Amino acid sequence: MVFSFDRQKNAQNPYHKVSGGSYEYFEGMGLPELISEVKKVDDNTVQFVLTRPEAPFLADLAMDFASILSKEYADAMMKAGTPEKLDLNPIGTGPFQLQQYQKIPVSATKRLMATGAPNRRSIRWFSLLPLMLPCVTRNCRRMNAR
Repeated sequence: MVFSFDRQKNAQNPYHKVSGGSYEYFEGMGLPELISEVKKVDDNTVQFVLTRPEAPFLADLAMDFASILSKEYADAMMKAGTPEKLDLNPIGTGPFQLQQYQKIPVSATKRLMATGAPNRRSIRWFSLLPLMLPCVTRNCRRMNAR
């Protein structure tokens, strides 16, 4: 976790500029000013030191920009001379592995197409919410119980 947040916050991090060095959500939410430090306490604990109280901080960490990347994998890709693979072919760090997802195709309406607005006639997206919600719910209960 320390690596993933340092990459976004610290312009001196060797991975900061990989893939363009643009962290719109991280910066737009004011996290560079909010997060004073991210410290590894032990193998299972990370401490965020904030400059002020921030009620939605935990919810902010659930957003995709806060995905945790493997520092070991990043180091291996840097050594191999292919640092961009960290973003193009990432690997997970958690105890779960994605088993499936559902693609949801949508297409532009004739009315929208008539305006010439979209560059594409169709898009696809997928949702991991049905897979993630039970895990998040269990973890929130566990944190509240402590």
